[in-house]
Amino acid sequence: MNTKLLLPAKFKKYGWLIFLPSVVIGILYLIFDFHFEILTIQVFAISFDGFASNRELFGFIENNILDEILGLSVITGGMVVAFSKEFDEDEFISKMRLECLVWAFLWNYGLLAIAFVLFYEFSFLSIMVYNMFTPLILFIIRFNWLLWRSRKSVKYEE
Repeated sequence: MNTKLLLPAKFKKYGWLIFLPSVVIGILYLIFDFHFEILTIQVFAISFDGFASNRELFGFIENNILDEILGLSVITGGMVVAFSKEFDEDEFISKMRLECLVWAFLWNYGLLAIAFVLFYEFSFLSIMVYNMFTPLILFIIRFNWLLWRSRKSVKYEE
């Protein structure tokens, strides 16, 4: 894997500081559906459902932007965590990173294929929204778990 495309290792801790709270608040938001009125503002929209469900193009709408903030925070923090070098980045970690990325995409699209067959209408739309985050989250979990396990086995051998 080309490590020139990875961020320096010092960025990883900042990524975790953005990613973890965003995921926790995002899950709470999905469960309890809370809103902060201060975040309800006029925003520019390229496409939106207007009066009587007519789709309109290019206009301003009133929207609570909490879900947009959380989504962008999960993506930004997750990308920084996933694509920051390790302090001891070597060929083994680089190979493991690539294998975990492939593993995450295979599982993601396997789950999506199952969802195509078993979920319909708005349930499927919800799954497609979650699917934006699934490859990134699967990669982060798998890569960090394997990294922890390999470091643990090296310590055990010493």
